[in-house]
Amino acid sequence: MKMLSSIPHVDLVVSSFNKSLPFYKKLFEVLGWEKESETKGERGERLIYFAGPGGKLDSAIGLRERQSHNRSTPYDRYDLGFHHVAINAPTRRLVNDVAAWLRKEGYKIESGPEEYYNKNYYALFFCDPDGLKLEVVSRE
Repeated sequence: MKMLSSIPHVDLVVSSFNKSLPFYKKLFEVLGWEKESETKGERGERLIYFAGPGGKLDSAIGLRERQSHNRSTPYDRYDLGFHHVAINAPTRRLVNDVAAWLRKEGYKIESGPEEYYNKNYYALFFCDPDGLKLEVVSRE
C-alpha cells in the first residue's frame, strides 16, 4: 500500500508548561486524543506529544517551553510564522463540547462554533493561554 504524504506532527512553543499544559491536556481529553509521550528535543529540552485519536503518533501536536527570548514583540499571527493550527473533530457535537469547555473555563473564543466557507465546515476558533490561535473543525 502506498503511503500518502501527510504532516505527522507539529510542535508549538509555549511560554510555560505550568501555564499551558493544563489547557492542552484538557483540550485533547475533550477531543478524545488518547496518548501522551515525553521525550527530549535537540537541545535537551522537555518535549511533550499529544497523539491523535487511537493514540497514534502519526498525527500529533508537541509542546516545548520557550528557550529564546529574542522577540521584542508578543506573538503576532500575521507576522512570519504560523497563523493557526486546525484540529479535526469527527462530529459537530465534539466541536460544541470544546466550545462549552472553553466557556466554562473562561478561555477566549474568537468565533464560532458555526458554519464557515460551506455547510460542511463547522468550526470554532480560539486562543491558547499564550494567544496562539487554534481551530477545531468538523467536516460532518
